[in-house]
Amino acid sequence: CDPRCMDVSVAAHGASMRWRWPALALTSITVISLCLTASQLHRSQLVGREAGIDQDSSSVDELIHLCICSDDSDFRPAVVAIRSAVASARQPERFVFHFITTSDLSLRFARAARLQLPGIHVEVHADEDVQNTIQSRIEFRSSAGRKGLASAFNF
Repeated sequence: CDPRCMDVSVAAHGASMRWRWPALALTSITVISLCLTASQLHRSQLVGREAGIDQDSSSVDELIHLCICSDDSDFRPAVVAIRSAVASARQPERFVFHFITTSDLSLRFARAARLQLPGIHVEVHADEDVQNTIQSRIEFRSSAGRKGLASAFNF
């Protein structure tokens, strides 16, 4: 094999790996955050019971709203995070997931959620006015890194 072919192959592999790491990091952070939230909720309920505090049944039955924001067309990290939170929760039926995305991606994610997250309460939101307002306040400095990270969904 021509050594030049190998250089191109290695460079292409390196470029594809660069894009996978941010997605993996985002997924990991989201899963950890959701699991910590769920475990903290369980811990506070256990502490209340051990202290002899009679918890009002309405507070135990309250819904827990969790929000994920993304303008990435790859929904797999969000699906993994949602499944992980549901799998680790004692009362997953209390969760309401809010997925905030662009208008262009909202219908695609709604379909993906129905197929890949059956029985899980997921609401998809897209509001171009709010997105444009946030985006108008974001200033990108060339020293700040990749311009792609200066998205309204990262703030």
